[in-house]
Amino acid sequence: TRNLSGIISEYDTKETELAGGAVVEQTGKRASNKLLKDVSYMITAQRTMDLQSLLPDDYFDETNDEAHSKERESNGVKVSKEEVLEGVVENAIESALSILRSRRLTEYAHKHHSSKLGSKSALEFVSSQNKDIGALVIPKLGDYRRYGIQPLRMAYEETGPRSGSLGLYTIKGGHFDGEIRFSVERQSNKDEEETVVISVALVIPKKGRKLKNSSSVVTALVTSIQQSAMLEAQKRQARLNQSTGFRNRTGLEALRKRKVRLESTEQMEAMDKDRRRRWQRSNPDAGHYRPSGRRMQSPNNC
Repeated sequence: TRNLSGIISEYDTKETELAGGAVVEQTGKRASNKLLKDVSYMITAQRTMDLQSLLPDDYFDETNDEAHSKERESNGVKVSKEEVLEGVVENAIESALSILRSRRLTEYAHKHHSSKLGSKSALEFVSSQNKDIGALVIPKLGDYRRYGIQPLRMAYEETGPRSGSLGLYTIKGGHFDGEIRFSVERQSNKDEEETVVISVALVIPKKGRKLKNSSSVVTALVTSIQQSAMLEAQKRQARLNQSTGFRNRTGLEALRKRKVRLESTEQMEAMDKDRRRRWQRSNPDAGHYRPSGRRMQSPNNC
C-alpha cells in the first residue's frame, strides 16, 4: 500500500482533462516513467472547478477591468480583485476537501455512471461512522452481472493549505486489487490563472485483479466530487452573502435608530430651552427667590 501511495503522489499526470475522460497510463516495461514499471495498470481522471460561477456579478464589470488591482466596495470595505479571487479559491478548496472528509464521493455518480451501465444502475460509496472503512458498490461487477461490493480501508488522509488527498486501498472480499487516490490541488494554468483541480487515480499492482469498466468508474467518481464540491461552494458563498447582508442591514438599521434618537434629543433640548426663556420673560423674579429673615433664623435661638 505504501508503494502504491508513493507512486500515485509522485507521478504527475499531464493533460489528463484534455482527453475528455479518464487516461490509461503506460505501465510495466512500456512505461516511460520508472515509477510505473512496478504496477500493472493505472488510470487517472481530472476535473477543474468553475471558479467564475462563484465570483460576484460586479467582478466582470467592464468599468472595473482597467486594472486587476481595481478596488471595489464590499461590506463597506475596499478590497481588490486579487483578494476577491483569493477568497473564492479558498472557498473552493475548502468545499472540495469537506467532500473528501465527509466521504461524499458518489452523490452525483448516478448521473454519469447510469448512462454507461444502464438506467437503473448507480455507483455508491458507503463508509463507517469513523470514516476508516468503507465499501464501493459497483453495478454489474458481481456474479450474474449483479452489484459487486468492494471493501476499502483508508490508507492516509492529508490536508494542507493548497492541497489535500485521500487514499483508499482494497481489502479481502472484493473484486479487484489496488488503491484509489482522491486529491484536490490548487494550480495555475498556462494563463497564470488560479484553478482548483480534482483528480481520481486507480493503481493496480503487479499480479493484481483489474477492475472492469474502470474508466467509467473513475470518471463517475471525479465528476461526482466536482459537482458536490461546486454545490457546497455555492452554498458557502450564499451563506456568506446572506450573513453579510444581514449584518449590513442590521448595522444600517441601528445607525438609523441612533440618528433618530439623537435628533429627537436635540429637539427636546431646544424645546426645553425655549420654554425656560418664555417662563423667565413672563416672571421677572424668576431665579431670584430670597427667603424672609425669620426663616433664616437658627432653630437653636427659638
